[in-house]
Amino acid sequence: LIEDRIIYLDCDTVVVDDLKELWEIDLNGNICAAVYECMGERHKKKSLLNSACPYFNSGMLLIDVQKWSEANIEEKAQEILEINTGTKMEYPDEGLLNNLLQRKIKIVGPKYNLTTIKCVFTYEQLRIYRKSKYMYSEKEYSEAKDSPCIIHYTNNFLVSRPWYSAKGEMHPLADYYYHYKKESEWKDIELLEEHVIARSEERFSRNAETD
Repeated sequence: LIEDRIIYLDCDTVVVDDLKELWEIDLNGNICAAVYECMGERHKKKSLLNSACPYFNSGMLLIDVQKWSEANIEEKAQEILEINTGTKMEYPDEGLLNNLLQRKIKIVGPKYNLTTIKCVFTYEQLRIYRKSKYMYSEKEYSEAKDSPCIIHYTNNFLVSRPWYSAKGEMHPLADYYYHYKKESEWKDIELLEEHVIARSEERFSRNAETD
Protein backbone atom coordinates (compact mmCIF):
# COMPACT_ATOMS: atom_id res chain seq x y z
CA LEU A 1 0.00 0.00 0.00
CA ILE A 2 1.21 3.52 -0.79
CA GLU A 3 0.69 6.17 1.87
CA ASP A 4 -0.88 9.50 0.96
CA ARG A 5 2.58 11.02 1.45
CA ILE A 6 6.17 9.84 1.19
CA ILE A 7 9.56 11.16 2.25
CA TYR A 8 12.16 11.09 -0.51
CA LEU A 9 15.85 11.17 0.53
CA ASP A 10 19.04 11.38 -1.53
CA CYS A 11 21.46 8.49 -1.04
CA ASP A 12 24.06 10.74 0.66
CA THR A 13 21.83 11.47 3.65
CA VAL A 14 21.67 10.07 7.18
CA VAL A 15 18.57 10.28 9.38
CA VAL A 16 19.65 10.96 12.95
CA ASP A 17 16.40 11.91 14.69
CA ASP A 18 12.70 11.07 14.73
CA LEU A 19 10.82 11.92 11.51
CA LYS A 20 7.39 12.04 13.14
CA GLU A 21 7.27 15.84 13.36
CA LEU A 22 8.26 16.18 9.70
CA TRP A 23 5.80 13.49 8.61
CA GLU A 24 2.89 15.25 10.30
CA ILE A 25 3.60 18.76 8.97
CA ASP A 26 0.58 20.41 7.36
CA LEU A 27 1.48 20.95 3.70
CA ASN A 28 -1.23 23.62 3.42
CA GLY A 29 -2.25 22.45 -0.04
CA ASN A 30 1.29 22.38 -1.42
CA ILE A 31 2.67 19.47 -3.46
CA CYS A 32 5.63 18.94 -1.16
CA ALA A 33 7.79 20.34 1.63
CA ALA A 34 11.51 21.10 1.31
CA VAL A 35 14.39 23.10 2.75
CA TYR A 36 15.82 26.33 1.36
CA GLU A 37 19.21 26.13 -0.33
CA CYS A 38 21.09 29.40 -0.69
CA MET A 39 21.60 29.93 -4.41
CA GLY A 40 22.71 32.97 -6.37
CA GLU A 41 20.94 34.49 -9.35
CA ARG A 42 23.16 32.77 -11.95
CA HIS A 43 22.07 29.31 -10.90
CA LYS A 44 18.42 30.32 -10.67
CA LYS A 45 18.53 31.54 -14.25
CA LYS A 46 19.94 28.18 -15.35
CA SER A 47 16.96 26.55 -13.66
CA LEU A 48 14.61 28.98 -15.46
CA LEU A 49 13.56 30.45 -12.13
CA ASN A 50 12.58 34.05 -11.57
CA SER A 51 14.90 35.82 -9.13
CA ALA A 52 11.89 36.37 -6.87
CA CYS A 53 11.44 32.61 -6.40
CA PRO A 54 13.17 30.76 -3.56
CA TYR A 55 15.40 27.80 -4.34
CA PHE A 56 15.07 24.45 -2.55
CA ASN A 57 17.43 21.52 -2.12
CA SER A 58 15.79 18.36 -3.50
CA GLY A 59 17.73 15.98 -1.23
CA MET A 60 14.71 15.73 1.05
CA LEU A 61 11.15 16.05 -0.18
CA LEU A 62 7.99 15.35 1.81
CA ILE A 63 5.58 14.65 -1.03
CA ASP A 64 1.79 14.64 -1.23
CA VAL A 65 1.47 11.64 -3.54
CA GLN A 66 -1.93 12.56 -4.97
CA LYS A 67 -1.04 16.18 -5.73
CA TRP A 68 2.30 15.11 -7.22
CA SER A 69 0.49 12.68 -9.51
CA GLU A 70 -2.24 15.17 -10.45
CA ALA A 71 0.41 17.73 -11.43
CA ASN A 72 2.18 15.15 -13.66
CA ILE A 73 5.56 16.13 -12.21
CA GLU A 74 7.43 13.03 -13.39
CA GLU A 75 6.03 13.21 -16.92
CA LYS A 76 6.82 16.93 -17.24
CA ALA A 77 10.34 16.41 -15.94
CA GLN A 78 10.94 13.61 -18.45
CA GLU A 79 9.70 15.77 -21.31
CA ILE A 80 12.13 18.56 -20.38
CA LEU A 81 15.02 16.09 -20.11
CA GLU A 82 14.24 14.61 -23.53
CA ILE A 83 14.12 18.07 -25.12
CA ASN A 84 17.49 18.89 -23.58
CA THR A 85 19.23 15.61 -24.41
CA GLY A 86 22.93 16.30 -24.84
CA THR A 87 22.75 19.61 -22.97
CA LYS A 88 24.99 20.00 -19.92
CA MET A 89 22.58 20.74 -17.08
CA GLU A 90 23.74 21.91 -13.65
CA TYR A 91 22.00 19.95 -10.86
CA PRO A 92 19.46 18.68 -13.46
CA ASP A 93 16.97 16.96 -11.14
CA GLU A 94 17.01 19.75 -8.57
CA GLY A 95 16.74 22.51 -11.15
CA LEU A 96 13.82 20.78 -12.86
CA LEU A 97 11.95 20.20 -9.62
CA ASN A 98 12.43 23.79 -8.52
CA ASN A 99 11.03 24.91 -11.85
CA LEU A 100 8.07 22.54 -11.87
CA LEU A 101 7.20 22.98 -8.20
CA GLN A 102 7.77 26.70 -7.82
CA ARG A 103 5.31 28.33 -5.40
CA LYS A 104 3.97 24.85 -4.54
CA ILE A 105 6.58 23.99 -1.88
CA LYS A 106 6.07 24.25 1.86
CA ILE A 107 9.14 25.61 3.68
CA VAL A 108 10.48 23.48 6.54
CA GLY A 109 13.44 24.09 8.85
CA PRO A 110 17.07 23.46 7.87
CA LYS A 111 17.44 20.56 10.32
CA TYR A 112 15.44 18.43 7.89
CA ASN A 113 18.06 18.75 5.14
CA LEU A 114 21.27 20.01 6.68
CA THR A 115 23.63 20.33 3.72
CA THR A 116 27.39 20.60 4.12
CA ILE A 117 27.65 24.26 3.23
CA LYS A 118 25.45 25.11 6.22
CA CYS A 119 27.83 23.18 8.47
CA VAL A 120 31.18 24.60 7.36
CA PHE A 121 30.34 28.22 6.53
CA THR A 122 29.49 30.81 9.14
CA TYR A 123 26.21 32.64 8.67
CA GLU A 124 28.02 35.71 7.35
CA GLN A 125 30.15 33.66 4.95
CA LEU A 126 27.06 31.91 3.62
CA ARG A 127 25.30 35.23 3.10
CA ILE A 128 28.26 36.79 1.26
CA TYR A 129 29.15 33.74 -0.83
CA ARG A 130 25.69 32.81 -2.10
CA LYS A 131 24.02 36.25 -2.00
CA SER A 132 20.65 34.57 -1.62
CA LYS A 133 17.45 36.44 -0.86
CA TYR A 134 16.11 33.38 0.91
CA MET A 135 17.92 32.27 4.05
CA TYR A 136 16.95 31.04 7.49
CA SER A 137 17.91 33.04 10.53
CA GLU A 138 21.34 32.59 12.08
CA LYS A 139 19.63 31.00 15.08
CA GLU A 140 17.85 28.44 12.90
CA TYR A 141 21.10 27.41 11.21
CA SER A 142 22.84 27.13 14.57
CA GLU A 143 20.05 25.00 16.07
CA ALA A 144 20.03 22.75 12.99
CA LYS A 145 23.77 22.08 13.36
CA ASP A 146 23.37 21.37 17.08
CA SER A 147 20.30 19.14 16.67
CA PRO A 148 20.01 17.87 13.08
CA CYS A 149 17.33 15.48 11.92
CA ILE A 150 18.55 14.69 8.39
CA ILE A 151 22.19 15.32 7.50
CA HIS A 152 22.89 15.68 3.80
CA TYR A 153 26.58 15.11 3.07
CA THR A 154 26.74 17.25 -0.05
CA ASN A 155 30.08 17.88 -1.73
CA ASN A 156 32.09 20.89 -0.56
CA PHE A 157 35.64 22.01 -1.32
CA LEU A 158 36.40 22.71 2.35
CA VAL A 159 35.79 19.24 3.79
CA SER A 160 35.71 15.59 2.78
CA ARG A 161 32.56 13.52 2.88
CA PRO A 162 32.80 10.80 5.56
CA TRP A 163 33.04 7.81 3.21
CA TYR A 164 36.27 9.21 1.73
CA SER A 165 39.73 8.93 3.22
CA ALA A 166 40.22 12.58 4.10
CA LYS A 167 43.10 14.47 2.56
CA GLY A 168 42.04 17.59 4.40
CA GLU A 169 39.40 18.50 6.93
CA MET A 170 36.72 15.91 7.68
CA HIS A 171 33.03 16.83 7.66
CA PRO A 172 32.13 18.30 11.09
CA LEU A 173 29.21 15.88 11.43
CA ALA A 174 31.06 12.81 10.16
CA ASP A 175 30.65 10.97 13.49
CA TYR A 176 26.96 10.42 12.79
CA TYR A 177 27.90 8.56 9.60
CA TYR A 178 30.55 6.45 11.31
CA HIS A 179 28.12 5.52 14.07
CA TYR A 180 25.59 4.08 11.64
CA LYS A 181 28.23 2.50 9.41
CA LYS A 182 29.51 0.49 12.37
CA GLU A 183 25.99 -0.84 12.91
CA SER A 184 25.51 -1.78 9.25
CA GLU A 185 26.45 -4.77 7.11
CA TRP A 186 28.97 -2.51 5.33
CA LYS A 187 30.97 -1.79 8.49
CA ASP A 188 34.14 -3.44 7.14
CA ILE A 189 34.20 -1.64 3.80
CA GLU A 190 37.23 0.62 3.53
CA LEU A 191 36.97 4.32 2.82
CA LEU A 192 37.25 5.45 -0.80
CA GLU A 193 40.00 7.62 -2.21
CA GLU A 194 38.80 11.13 -2.93
CA HIS A 195 39.44 12.53 -6.41
CA VAL A 196 37.06 15.48 -6.55
CA ILE A 197 38.68 18.13 -4.36
CA ALA A 198 40.53 19.94 -7.15
CA ARG A 199 37.44 20.00 -9.35
CA SER A 200 35.31 21.34 -6.51
CA GLU A 201 37.82 24.09 -5.78
CA GLU A 202 37.81 25.10 -9.43
CA ARG A 203 34.01 25.22 -9.46
CA PHE A 204 33.96 27.30 -6.28
CA SER A 205 36.35 29.86 -7.76
CA ARG A 206 34.20 30.16 -10.86
CA ASN A 207 30.91 30.43 -8.94
CA ALA A 208 32.30 32.90 -6.42
CA GLU A 209 32.99 35.28 -9.27
CA THR A 210 29.67 34.93 -11.04
CA ASP A 211 27.01 34.27 -8.36
